[in-house]
Amino acid sequence: MIDEIVILHKGGLVLWTHQFTPVRGNPVNQLIKTVLLEDRFGDECFTFDQYKLEWVLDNERELIVVVVYQQLLALGYVGSLLAEVRQAFVAQHQGMLEGRRWMDNYGAFCAATAKFTPVFENLLKTVEEAAEELRKETRRGASRAQASPSPSRGGDESSSPVAHAEPEGGSDSASAPASPTSPSATGERVLKGKAAMIARMKQRKEGGASSSSKKAAAAAPKAPPKKQMRAKWNDDGTPGVEGAGFEDLSADANAPRPVIEQTEDPEANPSDLDATWAGLEKPEKSRSRFANFLRERFGTNRAIDGQDLDTILPELRETMTSKNVAQDIAESLIASTKADLTGKTIPNFTSLSQAIKDSLQASLLRILTPKKDINILRDVAKAKELGRPYTIAFCGVNGVGKSTNLSKVAYWLKGNGQRVMLAACDTFRSGAVEQLKVHSGRIGVPVHDQGYAKDAADVAKNAIIRAKKEGYDVCLIDTAGRMQDNEPLMRSLAKLMHTNKPDLVLFVGEALVGNDGVDQLKKFNQSLRDHTPPGHPVRGIDGIVLTKFDTIDDKVGAAISMVYQSGQPIVFVGVGQSYQDLRALNPKVVVQALIG
Repeated sequence: MIDEIVILHKGGLVLWTHQFTPVRGNPVNQLIKTVLLEDRFGDECFTFDQYKLEWVLDNERELIVVVVYQQLLALGYVGSLLAEVRQAFVAQHQGMLEGRRWMDNYGAFCAATAKFTPVFENLLKTVEEAAEELRKETRRGASRAQASPSPSRGGDESSSPVAHAEPEGGSDSASAPASPTSPSATGERVLKGKAAMIARMKQRKEGGASSSSKKAAAAAPKAPPKKQMRAKWNDDGTPGVEGAGFEDLSADANAPRPVIEQTEDPEANPSDLDATWAGLEKPEKSRSRFANFLRERFGTNRAIDGQDLDTILPELRETMTSKNVAQDIAESLIASTKADLTGKTIPNFTSLSQAIKDSLQASLLRILTPKKDINILRDVAKAKELGRPYTIAFCGVNGVGKSTNLSKVAYWLKGNGQRVMLAACDTFRSGAVEQLKVHSGRIGVPVHDQGYAKDAADVAKNAIIRAKKEGYDVCLIDTAGRMQDNEPLMRSLAKLMHTNKPDLVLFVGEALVGNDGVDQLKKFNQSLRDHTPPGHPVRGIDGIVLTKFDTIDDKVGAAISMVYQSGQPIVFVGVGQSYQDLRALNPKVVVQALIG
């Protein structure tokens, strides 16, 4: 049994809802934050607390139908229910949904949607009965003749038992015995269409429309296998036949790359985190007046279908993976883009490839744009008002540049008028304390150390006490590098975090890596959460420092992968070897480098 079903607009407005039991924690709001705002439409489901959420999109009308139920329940009919509810709701309220006329009087529309509740109840009853009959048939092992099978979720609405429900305003047929949207009339159609519904549910269970297409393909004469296209070149340097016709989706070879110039001037302002991004953004191409005239006078809309997307999205996926986006994340981004675009309309004079790239660019920008505001200088001022130092802990694997980038952050803070102390909590690696002392001497900030073979949590605790006693504004905690699979060292790191409760936990990772960096971040974050002592609040990674960003040219995929995996923002990027080479991330430059 489901707990709740909600129909909402992509903008977040709820159009209709029906709740069977009270739902704790508002999982639909969590879905909006995690899926809608981060463009994760390609995910199959979403879990929150004890609930599981599944949904279906109607991109043409910008609707989302969401079902909430207990994770422990195996409800195989949810996909069928979502598709049927979407079709029934659109059929009943099509007049108001077209052109989003419901926005003119949202309150009246919500009152009108209350009439959909009995339609839904009849539909739910029929779907559950059909699912039960299908289970019995499966257990008996008997085959039942399929009646009028239709495509899976989002397919042809004509075969739906409620697809003939008339829009608001009545029907043109005078012979209708009852209102097309009345519970009794709809119930009759639903019950009569139970056999068709069982056939559709069986088809979805076996893979939906893909299974029927596979059967058709098996019956047809097999064509020779299509070999993978590779670029071939003639002896004179011209492209061969197989090399011709490829659409170049990568960045222009002559375009400026996001390679960051090192700042050699010792007098450079360390507080200017956006200095070297100037000039790297590509100017937007302005459309000519004649093109605007054609679009406005002669452009007609056409809907995007799956075949359109399948011709371009695979090449975009290859472009992303070639630029260090993790494979599974690239797949998820492509699936989300396909789900978001299917059914939408584009003008005839807008190329399909450009419409897809524009959608993907907008999605990537939303991913890289921080969902929470991390303003270190503001938070330092608040901590100062409370009479305590602001603490930042740095963690990561070996050799990514934690100590170096910690020193860059210290230099930036000092340039903004803050008194900074460093805490040498890497008591494991030989020479780590001496390395931090060299950095502290160069930038002119003190370092607290207690030597080697000490408990890192105690060292950090004593450093914070000293910083408070001596009136320092910020305490930066350096930790030992460790591999994400080293259980004892990960437990020690978790102890340091939960004992000292730093205001900000930053994961330091390299911009050079793809899948490895995502795995490191994921396991560091999960380890901190898993090793939370009883009675303490769960704590994970708060932000990311991406190092060696000046060495990657246009292979900026690690930035996308890490933010997508963790949901946490990139706070700083390291762009050189000097202390001034620290910048805030510019999402537009990253997206332009990734897909042009």
